[in-house]
Amino acid sequence: MRSQVVIGAVVFAVAAAGIGLLRSGSDLHPPFPKQDAVRAALRNPTVRSAVVGSGWTKAEVIPLDRTHWRVTFFDGPRYVLDAAVDPRGRVDATEQHTGGVHPPGATILWNPAVLVGFAALFVLAVAVRPVRSRRNVDAAIIVGGFTLSVLLLDDRLVAAYVYAGAATLIYVAARCLRVALDPRPAALARAVDVGRLLPAITAATLLAAILVVLTSTGISDVAFAGLAGGTLLNHGVSPYGHITVEVVHGDTYPLLTYVLYMPFAVLGPVRDSFDSLDGALWLNAIALVAAAFVFSRWDTRTSLAWLAFPPVLLAASGGGNDVPAALFVVAALATFATTPVSIGLLTLAGWVKVAPAVALVAFVARLRGPALARAVGLVMALLAAGVVAMLVVGGGDAIDQAVTALRFQFERGSWFSVWRQLGLPGLQVAFQALTLTFLVMSALVLRRHPDLSFRRLAAVAGTTVALVQLSANYWTYWYLPWLLPFALVALFPPTLPRSPRRERRAP
Repeated sequence: MRSQVVIGAVVFAVAAAGIGLLRSGSDLHPPFPKQDAVRAALRNPTVRSAVVGSGWTKAEVIPLDRTHWRVTFFDGPRYVLDAAVDPRGRVDATEQHTGGVHPPGATILWNPAVLVGFAALFVLAVAVRPVRSRRNVDAAIIVGGFTLSVLLLDDRLVAAYVYAGAATLIYVAARCLRVALDPRPAALARAVDVGRLLPAITAATLLAAILVVLTSTGISDVAFAGLAGGTLLNHGVSPYGHITVEVVHGDTYPLLTYVLYMPFAVLGPVRDSFDSLDGALWLNAIALVAAAFVFSRWDTRTSLAWLAFPPVLLAASGGGNDVPAALFVVAALATFATTPVSIGLLTLAGWVKVAPAVALVAFVARLRGPALARAVGLVMALLAAGVVAMLVVGGGDAIDQAVTALRFQFERGSWFSVWRQLGLPGLQVAFQALTLTFLVMSALVLRRHPDLSFRRLAAVAGTTVALVQLSANYWTYWYLPWLLPFALVALFPPTLPRSPRRERRAP
């Protein structure tokens, strides 16, 4: 124990020093004078008209990227408008946040009664007897916290949204860590009895989810970027550096994101904001249903919980790449017993969204000898295949453009960060160092205990993913679909049927 504490302290110190140095070298300092950014934004007719019409009490300026300032106008605690001010002091992108304009996601889902209804359905899906069990408390806090968070965002209370989301992420991380450290097998609890209605409820929820996604009008800029990148790839053009400027930083995703959108871009090419984005909804509907089917092979209630989780539905109906990334995570968990397949699927999840790939640490660290060598070789081969594909499509410049574009995800300035809201960048460095320390220490523990159960391993991965989301410069409810599968495995394992008689009949 003493040696582990020493190792952890050393890793934390090195990580904190390294991150601090990298952060100081990558601090964003756009060339236009910061003190003039608000006046420059107000000179823009669109900005002036929007903020005067909506009312505003203050304006805050933070870096957006290496060349732009983000000027955010607030009316009390509610945000009204974001404007990007370029090096010449001109506004080249705006995003309004007015009453009645919802964040991405189907409009019907932004009805509080609908969101609360789906949240209650999630609790019903995972609930057990007795009512006061730890599992039921977990379900209520997790779905309640994240649902409250998105409702606060819909009310434009961005700070409250971030704090509620961060508090719930901390709870998920703590509960997953508790499961990871508990050597006792999961108690087989009895599910809340719904009689023979479970298949009907699940089928109805599936149908409702499909309809909500396919009829959504709240499509996100990520959907636009994915389809625009897919359209470019269909014509042999790399998306990096070539996606239309109508979506700011639309080329910041790994290559597989754009590949997934390619078939739908064939049916409906996207070159500007006048083109249809329905293809993104079809991709998300397929990913949502496919993940539900995979879960159903394990447990019907888990499938229902996936379909009813409000952030999953909101992300899918926004058309972004998070639910498709989550499908790879779900498939990786379902194929856990077939190690190469599981490792390969998690690596592909990282080619859609970078962050889910941190779960590879837990999945790979438990392996030894030839199995470890094969797993590392597979990960490297898939990474190399992606790089080769980028070279084939875009030539030598594609890699440089991709690295520059992807770097934005790690440097971006946004109010959707608990560290930005707190105004404590030093604390963020410490938390990021803590996250890296957890990664290293969990890998060392798994090396010593390679026989860790599937549930506990998923709990380690869930803790890691939650910590990564917490430590980032930007957090949104869209990211929850690729955290939820780990939480479902770790915190809500399959239950026994209520009737002992039915249990005796089970094969």
